[in-house]
Amino acid sequence: MERYGELYEHTLATEQQFIDTLRTDYLPNNIFAHDVIFNDDGTEIIASRFILQLVDTWGSEEVKQAIVNLRKVAAAQNDVEVIIFNPWLVFVDQSIIIRSLTITLLAIAAAIVMVVSIIFIPNLITSLCIFFTIISTEWGVVGLMALWGLSLDMISIVGLVMCIGFSVDVRDKKQILESIRN
Repeated sequence: MERYGELYEHTLATEQQFIDTLRTDYLPNNIFAHDVIFNDDGTEIIASRFILQLVDTWGSEEVKQAIVNLRKVAAAQNDVEVIIFNPWLVFVDQSIIIRSLTITLLAIAAAIVMVVSIIFIPNLITSLCIFFTIISTEWGVVGLMALWGLSLDMISIVGLVMCIGFSVDVRDKKQILESIRN
């Protein structure tokens, strides 16, 4: 409004003059007309939005850090409610929480397998062997993922959880031979 103030006949000394000029002169037939919402009688701005474009952010780490910083700035605003939104934020949020989510899910799955092992195999040494088998299998799979350059995403988390089940899938030799013959 300061930039285009000389084009308007109104002064912008008070808040109400600013709102009136914005509503009657600036916003009609403007591309920003839907970016400001007034109350029913047009005397107060209820909500507004603006576009913030990130420039020179090439890597996903830079975008992730920018979103984290924007959310910190938005959370620090006590007098105004600020919401950061972009349709791509779902993917940014996933990349932010993926490491802690992976660790949590693997710990829960390993704990469940350990509890079931202790219930059905009362020998503590055997249960510990099963636990170390799970750990070594997971480390091996994560190591191969790093070697092959695979990123950690929801699909790889499913594969890692399935590896816990595969690492304790023990069959009797007779069952294996019978399944091969059939």
